[in-house]
Amino acid sequence: MTHAAADKIPDDIVVEILFRVSTDSADLFRCAATCKRWCALIADKSFLGRRWPEKVCHRFSLLGFFVQQRRSKHEDAELGVDRAGIYSQEPPFFVPVNPPKKTPLGARRRFLTSFVTGVPAGLLDGATPLTARCGLLLVRLACGSHTDSIHLALCDPLAGTCDVLPPLECPVTSISCAILTGSDYCSSDGQQQQRRSTPGYSTFFTVLTVVDNYTYGYCQDCNLYTFSSAKPSWSTPTRCFDTTRLYDKGGFTIPLWNRSGVVCQGMARWLCMKSSKFYTFNVGIEAGNISLTELSIPPADQLNTIHYGCPTLGVAIDGTLNLFHLRRNAADLLQLDIWTPRAGRQCWNLLAPCWDIQPRCNSDS
Repeated sequence: MTHAAADKIPDDIVVEILFRVSTDSADLFRCAATCKRWCALIADKSFLGRRWPEKVCHRFSLLGFFVQQRRSKHEDAELGVDRAGIYSQEPPFFVPVNPPKKTPLGARRRFLTSFVTGVPAGLLDGATPLTARCGLLLVRLACGSHTDSIHLALCDPLAGTCDVLPPLECPVTSISCAILTGSDYCSSDGQQQQRRSTPGYSTFFTVLTVVDNYTYGYCQDCNLYTFSSAKPSWSTPTRCFDTTRLYDKGGFTIPLWNRSGVVCQGMARWLCMKSSKFYTFNVGIEAGNISLTELSIPPADQLNTIHYGCPTLGVAIDGTLNLFHLRRNAADLLQLDIWTPRAGRQCWNLLAPCWDIQPRCNSDS
């Protein structure tokens, strides 16, 4: 009798999971960066052909992802820094995902500065990638104080442009952003509206930024700021929640480990929490109205978020909002749960089956 335990989820199941998140290029890029196995599955011709069939017009193609190198402990020691793992002072660099011989961004690793032109020397040094959508990359610049100002730039590597946004002056501990493009805006009859930028910007875009300010372990403020390339300055702040988190008592907060918003169904959405319940914080694309939607999923204390993190928002292939959560089940096996809204979106269903790592036994007689 021989026994063998499976040490990984079968490839065909992983492919199905990756396919579900492939509607968001940023999420798929992060998946590809997770490990060599996922990168190989995403880069496989069958996966790419299924996600982006030939002879069909697509808004974007999978070329690679941008990351920021972290300094080693040795480099921190040389600089007199007592905290390891802070970001490098070099620009972010592009990592191709097993590209074909001909690709607009090339087949090798390159710094972001090699894609854009007309950028002042040193501007992108130490910049941190925040989010990406429709070929646009939003980075936070290293200039200024990170506690009382936010300096952002929106780069289009394919077009070779880099638009620097006006500084946002406000107390800040952490930020979470979402990008809107002209294709997100439609008139009442469903027709796409033509949007124009003010002089100095290469394309039309809108950046939504949720700014948290933590003091002594609790969230003092959580405000929404909006910048449009059609306007000269940032909007005035809009308070996100009536009550923010005070230590362990009530109030809303956006989890620090879940910092990117998703855009779907006419809204930008962020996952947030109050006590142990989950909600989405919603911002309407057209009117800018804000709202909260409670998610009918188990509370955080039942989802074991301490060890395996908070659920993550994603967009399914049909454009609906989904939740993904990796946890340990009763059999002490890693399990990925996928939650999807029912009709009316007031209740959420846990899709079946929930993929997990099952031990297998082989017997020889």
